[in-house]
Amino acid sequence: MDNDTSSSTFTDQKVPGDVIDLQSRIAHLEEILSSLEVERSNWETFFRYFQEGIMICDSELRLLKANKSFQRLFEINLENILGKPIQEVLFGRSAPPGEFSGIFENALAGKSLPLEHFVCHVNGHSLKVYLKAIPFRLVNGERAVCTVIHDLNSFAEKEECLRQRLQLQKLVSQVSASLVDPVELKDTLSSALKQVAVLMNLNGMKLFSSSQDNNTLEIILDLSGKDGGFSGIKDPVSLLDKLGPEGYIFLDPSSSDILWNTFLPVIEFSSPVPCMLLRLDHAGQCQGILALWAQDLNEKVDEEAVSALLSLGYSLAAALSRKRAQGVRERDHQRYQQIVDDQLDLVNTYDSEGLITYANRAFCNYYGIEREKVQCINLLDLTPEDERDDLKEKILSISPDFPILVNEAHMDLPSGGTMWQQWMNKGVFDQEGRLVEVIGVGRDITRIKRMEEELKQTIDTLQGTFEATINAMGKIIEVKDPYTAGHQQNVADLTHAIAMEMDLPQESIDAVYYASLVHDIGKIQIPSEILNKPGRLNEMEYSLVKNHPLYGYEILNTVDFPWPVASIVLQHHERMNGMGYPHGLEGDEILLEARIMAVADVVEAMSAHRPYRTSLGLDCALDEVRKYTGTLYDRKVVETCLALFHVKGFTFRVNNGRDNLSSMR
Repeated sequence: MDNDTSSSTFTDQKVPGDVIDLQSRIAHLEEILSSLEVERSNWETFFRYFQEGIMICDSELRLLKANKSFQRLFEINLENILGKPIQEVLFGRSAPPGEFSGIFENALAGKSLPLEHFVCHVNGHSLKVYLKAIPFRLVNGERAVCTVIHDLNSFAEKEECLRQRLQLQKLVSQVSASLVDPVELKDTLSSALKQVAVLMNLNGMKLFSSSQDNNTLEIILDLSGKDGGFSGIKDPVSLLDKLGPEGYIFLDPSSSDILWNTFLPVIEFSSPVPCMLLRLDHAGQCQGILALWAQDLNEKVDEEAVSALLSLGYSLAAALSRKRAQGVRERDHQRYQQIVDDQLDLVNTYDSEGLITYANRAFCNYYGIEREKVQCINLLDLTPEDERDDLKEKILSISPDFPILVNEAHMDLPSGGTMWQQWMNKGVFDQEGRLVEVIGVGRDITRIKRMEEELKQTIDTLQGTFEATINAMGKIIEVKDPYTAGHQQNVADLTHAIAMEMDLPQESIDAVYYASLVHDIGKIQIPSEILNKPGRLNEMEYSLVKNHPLYGYEILNTVDFPWPVASIVLQHHERMNGMGYPHGLEGDEILLEARIMAVADVVEAMSAHRPYRTSLGLDCALDEVRKYTGTLYDRKVVETCLALFHVKGFTFRVNNGRDNLSSMR
């Protein structure tokens, strides 16, 4: 039993080598068959859908096979022509050209020769084709011919279509170039669109321009033919809304498309016809509508034609936009020109040499110049001869850094009078900063000048009257107290000099001067026997004298001075340390003008003669204010006062018994 091998399986046995080789060959053959099947399928697909016509005939020139393009080209069914002679298929009852048979005989002999072209006669019409016969072998090895047929009619149509498209593109480019800066936009548009209409064989075209708010459309070009068609637009707003984002639409009355019925309420037709409406947009705004129509419009407008028309639409929109902007500019220019020309002010422009380039009516009338001759005049000729160089220098001083020049000018009249003008001149410069033009706006200020002169004279008169009044008020106290004659004038002169030396504002200088002229006016209420008492005053008498600033304030406060005269007079006996009267003010509580008057009052009073004493002398007076600098008197005021006497040599106008002053001058 141990040696029994009958139970072993077939797989346990060794497979002979020739069996393995046979299996490999079978697998290889299966791969080849699979590849051939794929190639056959691919060839069949290629044959069936090849764009050119293909037919295969046997050695007797009988049709064995033909692709779809062949059937479509000859408008025949394959089942009806299989097995028929190709002469009959291609030419029907007509005789083929003489070289036709030779071409196929050469192909059967293994030679591939083309037949340039010939005309087939099929189904009652002629067909111009190009034929090439190629040697071919059938599966059984029999010789055959594969024929490729090119439709020359189709080529011609495509070539013509391409030519027209290229011509349309070229025309659109020319039109776009002509619309960049047309002299007469309407004439240019008419010529350009007529060429487009002729090239595309359109029935008509219309161009509409939209208003600024797109509420209305104005027809600006009508190239309608005699056959009618598109008439107009009833509702511009609705039409623009319906055009959508593409900006154009095709409308065909023969189509079942609902677009026709959708647009019919907003547009008008004299007769139904295929139509294209193109919205003309530029710079984000609708500039108008282009409408074009033709009976065979659908055949004329393919993708390339649409692209060309869109380019044309963009150029038209840009041209309409420029025309609109130009119209706005022209209206604005006319409006501004009218405004400038009607101005009462004098307006002119001139170059850097002063030659006038423009002048408005007021300028010409003012200078007595005719409008037609104003551009032949130089501005310098209207200027007095002795001022021309100065004016020329001022014109040349206008620069980008200082573009505005304001000046006054005058014109001497033959009658002897003078006319004055005030001018504002603004320079206009080129990119290099060179002065190109000056715009001058002038105004006759002769009346103002005369009024200023009259006002100055009036002010001078009032000033004199005012000063005389002030002096008269000051002399009232001198009548009552003759010993103080000239005191107020001297104080006024010194306060004025101190204020000037301290460089105070003119308002403060005038205030302290006029206040000084009347600073003792309050003494008018003090009895004369006290004012002129030769001896020392008692306490009660002195208290009465100390009230004179209050009395002066009450008198002066009733007068409407342009300065705080009453307050200065009230404070002129106040002192820096608060020991003055009547209110004991101190430091900066005291007006600066009052602090100046305090120093001047002491210096003048001490250096002058009084009923109760002789003059103490200027040196003593100056020592007094120097001694109490900072305590009773303002330091800066004292320093200025001392400098006036010691350095500037100041002297009082009225002597008042100052015999000892001569040694100091």
